[in-house]
Amino acid sequence: MTQNIMKKSIFLVTAVLVTSSIMAMVFPLGTYASEPQKVVTGQHPRILLTDPDVESLRAKIAAGDEVTTLMHETIMAQAESFMGKPDDVLKHEYDVSGRRILHWSRKAIVRIASCAYAYRFTGEARFLDHALEDMRTVCMFPDWNAHKHFLDAGEMALAVGVGYDWLYKDIPLDLRALVEKRVRDYAYSPSRNSSKTFYRMINNWNQVCNCGLVVSALGIFEPDEPNVKAIVDSCVRTNRKPQAFMYSPDGNYIEGSGYWNYGTSFEVLMLAVMEDVLGTDFGLSEVEGFMKTGDYMNFMYGAVGQFFNYVDNSSRECSSPALWYFALKQGRPELLYHDMQLLREGRYVSSDAQRLLPLLMGFVARMDVGSIDRPSEKYYSGRGATPVIVVHTDWTFSETDKYLGFKGGAMANSHGHGDAGTFVYDAYGYRWAMDYDHCAYASYEKRMAELGGNLWDPSENSMRWNLFRYNNRQHNTLTINDKNHTTTGAAKIVDEFREGRFLGGSMDMTPVFGDDVESASRTVRLVDESYLEVRDEVTAPSSKPVHVRWTMVTPSEVSVAGAVSGTGGSACVPAAGPSAAVLVSSRESSSASAILRQDKVRMRLSTTATGARISYRTWSADPADYGSKFADIEKPIPGVSHVGFESDIPAGTTAVFVTTLKRR
Repeated sequence: MTQNIMKKSIFLVTAVLVTSSIMAMVFPLGTYASEPQKVVTGQHPRILLTDPDVESLRAKIAAGDEVTTLMHETIMAQAESFMGKPDDVLKHEYDVSGRRILHWSRKAIVRIASCAYAYRFTGEARFLDHALEDMRTVCMFPDWNAHKHFLDAGEMALAVGVGYDWLYKDIPLDLRALVEKRVRDYAYSPSRNSSKTFYRMINNWNQVCNCGLVVSALGIFEPDEPNVKAIVDSCVRTNRKPQAFMYSPDGNYIEGSGYWNYGTSFEVLMLAVMEDVLGTDFGLSEVEGFMKTGDYMNFMYGAVGQFFNYVDNSSRECSSPALWYFALKQGRPELLYHDMQLLREGRYVSSDAQRLLPLLMGFVARMDVGSIDRPSEKYYSGRGATPVIVVHTDWTFSETDKYLGFKGGAMANSHGHGDAGTFVYDAYGYRWAMDYDHCAYASYEKRMAELGGNLWDPSENSMRWNLFRYNNRQHNTLTINDKNHTTTGAAKIVDEFREGRFLGGSMDMTPVFGDDVESASRTVRLVDESYLEVRDEVTAPSSKPVHVRWTMVTPSEVSVAGAVSGTGGSACVPAAGPSAAVLVSSRESSSASAILRQDKVRMRLSTTATGARISYRTWSADPADYGSKFADIEKPIPGVSHVGFESDIPAGTTAVFVTTLKRR
């Protein structure tokens, strides 16, 4: 493998900062100074993409560097797409929920950053004019919605802070003053006054909002020095705890792949700016697990162009630009293996991550990717709040490649679903065991508020768990006695199979079911890299029997041999619909199977039970069939089926269910 990394380190204080003359601050690591130390700063631009970085990019493009050229052309195409559209203006308009203007903040980032980048490379006034007009527009908004949804203000502060720093010499004095005032009034002041501040949150909000404030503060700095010190100090004090909770000990992110892209991208931008401007990130990058998280994200890419999308995430494949930070800092270009495939295929801007590409070009400027071999590791595991075990066999993303993702954790975790024990499985070019993609929150929030509920309430009786896609009955897991999983009971890893015939692991599921079971465990693994095996062991309490429902959601045609029609347990919690829901078919025995088909590939899902009999079944995948109050906004996905079995375990006895999925 070629690893010609580190033309210059991202973490050096740049030459710009040692040749000029304004004050900044450097705190001794692990302490909080009462006054910032003076260092020579003051020349713009100084955040994320300095003038030396631009010259490095020019040289690499001139030398024919493929990756740099493709990244540059991608951003230039973004900037060009905004030209010649006088009616396409940024607006202060709320989403359907009446809660957010976040979509406008995100548009502001991509427009201002892309056009500022294009101007710095071309000198063309049209790019400058567009960026300045967008900055003036958002600074004329009545607010940045900090009082309702501080993420909006955080991202907007980042947008105008980058524009201010990158275009400083060409910004009219009145616009400079306006930006300085708006960032102070619309972002800095509300961050101190909010009763529900992001500073106390242990999720992506802490990362995104801190980043927006810190990056804009260090980009603008000169006119508001006291505020800058307070903002950096608050960040260092409040970011460490969320970091530890979300990444420790092994790097797996509590909120899953999509939110990793969101929170981690903003985190690394903030840390890089601190390093460049202040000479330190105050040890935040040294929090346990953080420097392992690049491996976690690499393993979130499945074998068929889909993410392992547990909790509130989409399976849709997209780039993960934050991996550039880890590849550069660790000297590991292999972390970019999958992203480079997307880049070469013209799919690098297929998601919201595109707005951050110009901000990450400083990383590109400071490293040489060279050739990248396929990853060699087949196994990843991460413990912590949301434990995961992932297997990826040959990394070819072809019909020979197999992928298994297995998840634990608790339903009440940030963005949680009833999916403890769930798994996804890719083989022969298809995803066979899937997870539903999340839907846009605004419609759910509005409807739930109308019904007296709150989408973000994680308590046992929350309406959140009535939603079809959030409930354990619609995930690849067990449901006991037709009840929801307990919100705080967490499934944890108890065994791992890292090599040899078996690749996978086991989790203790007992806390997930409360007092409805004496014990429960689940083992999910690949056997001989050939087929999937799921082993469930459930012991009923001595005082009562246990009813088990085993579900797998699949984008396949499903048939259960010799099945008969009937009715079964509810697919949603009782509050969301009738207690008897739609069962399409069933067959009872101590062993049974179903055939799954996608195009010409057929798979056999079969189960052998010891200590109980099973009824193999398929259930409706249409929320409307269960009397859901949200059925009009929860639309079924064509081609998705729910297949599995039900079983009754007598009180005080144990049943073992071994389910395999093999090519037929």
